[in-house]
Amino acid sequence: MEELLGLKHPRKVLIDEALEVPRNAERIFRGIYTEPEKLKRGFAELQRETGSMAELLGLRRAKLRDWAGELPASPREAQEYILATVQELKAKQERADMAEARILALLQEHEDIRLFPLEEESLGKWSAERIVLFPKVIDKLASIFKVPSDHLTKVMLVHFMLHVLIYAGEDRDKRNWSRHELNGEGLELFVHYFARLFFTHYQYKELSSLDVSLAHSLAPAGRDLRELDGFTREQIHAVLLFWRRKSDLTFAETLLCLHDFT
Repeated sequence: MEELLGLKHPRKVLIDEALEVPRNAERIFRGIYTEPEKLKRGFAELQRETGSMAELLGLRRAKLRDWAGELPASPREAQEYILATVQELKAKQERADMAEARILALLQEHEDIRLFPLEEESLGKWSAERIVLFPKVIDKLASIFKVPSDHLTKVMLVHFMLHVLIYAGEDRDKRNWSRHELNGEGLELFVHYFARLFFTHYQYKELSSLDVSLAHSLAPAGRDLRELDGFTREQIHAVLLFWRRKSDLTFAETLLCLHDFT
């Protein structure tokens, strides 16, 4: 990774684990609704259908109670009423069954967490000298993705180590970066962005295409950064070094300078 980024960490990075489950990771264990409004409409539809059935059953029950005390005027009247209400109940039950099936299908779809952006803080956290992973969350995600837990742990170590190197690493000429937050640009947002880009270029024998998609899904909240998507490793590296050293420039200004230079 140091060779990939052209950076070297000046000290050892501690790697630790915490048994806690961060609050923003609890939804991974609960399950997630991808289309809550559609589900609400489905429950409302089922409530109407079951309510309609209950209303008909109430009327039918009252009628039967009356007939238990005094028979209807003719057998034909009773026969026609029973047959008609049976058919109506069947039709209402079929509509209720269809509504239930639609709801169950939506609930099944919502078990797929891969449809959702994940917050990297759900899986671990990092600082200039330390990486902390949350193994309970990683194990749960591994079971959802159907991959070995130790593979996913290595994926997250690579992901966070890239963050640490970009944030705290030295250039090969021993120069430290001087980047700080300016012009309203969040520093961690850009560190995460560069880490995600380099992750897609990092060749690790146990990382699969699934792991790359996981890195892409670890999107920070806020600005959607796509300016460098599709760039080569060398181009991204040039942008990174220029951005690290020119703290007075915004990210957009950095790209303009490099464009003029090339």
